[in-house]
Amino acid sequence: MNTNLKNATPLEVDTELARLFDELDRLNSRASANRSEMHRLAGDRRELRTGHWGMEFNNVYAHVEAIAAGHEGRPWEVDSAKNALATYARLNEELTKNAAARRPLADEYRRRPWSRFFLVQDGHIHSSMSCSTCNNGANLTKFGWLPEMSGRTEADCVAEHGALLCTVCFPSAPVEWTNGRELAAEARKAAECPGSRKSPAKSDRPRLRYQPCSVCGTSQSVTSTGLIRAHKAPKGE
Repeated sequence: MNTNLKNATPLEVDTELARLFDELDRLNSRASANRSEMHRLAGDRRELRTGHWGMEFNNVYAHVEAIAAGHEGRPWEVDSAKNALATYARLNEELTKNAAARRPLADEYRRRPWSRFFLVQDGHIHSSMSCSTCNNGANLTKFGWLPEMSGRTEADCVAEHGALLCTVCFPSAPVEWTNGRELAAEARKAAECPGSRKSPAKSDRPRLRYQPCSVCGTSQSVTSTGLIRAHKAPKGE
C-alpha cells in the first residue's frame, strides 16, 4: 500500500487494516490455545457451570515456570512447559507487532474519518465494530471488513451488497435499504407456486414421498404433515 498514509486512499488503509485484524484473530486463537495448555500443565481445571479456569493466569504462569525449571510437576512435563513458555513469549511479541502496525492506520482514520462498512454473520452491514446490537451474546461478534466500500456512500454499499444496512448504524437510511431480509422473504414467497404448503393433488399412489402439486402438477416432496413442500412456480406461469 501507499507508505505515505496522508496520501493513502480509504481503500488502501482499510485493506491493510482488514489484513491485520484477520491476523489478530488468528493470533488470539493461538494465544487462547496456548493459555489453556498452560492452565492444564499447572493442574488447573475449568468450572463446569461457567467454563472459567479456577486459577488466575499469573499463578498459572508461575507454576509453568517452576515446572520448566524442574521444581514442580513430573520430569516428562519439563519440555512441554518450556515449549509453552516459548510459544507464549513468541505470540506476545507477534501481538505487540500487530498492534504497532495497526496504530498509524487507525490514527490516519481518526485524522480524516471516512465511511466504513462491516458485514457480520447474521447478514447485517454495520458502519463500525462498536454497534450496540453487536457483542451481546456469549461469543463476540465476528466482523468481516468490506474495505472496497470504504469512503463510499450508503447507496453504493446497497448496490454492491443488497439491502442489509443496520438500522442503528444507519438510522437515516431508507426503509428499503434496511429490510433486506423481509424483501428477500417476500420475493421468495412471490416466486412460490400457489400449491406450496397445500394438500397434493389426488393420486393413485398416495403413500409415495413425492406427490403431484394440486396447482402446477409437478412432482414435489411431501412434509410429515402431508403437505406439498414450498417450491417455485414453473416457468411461464
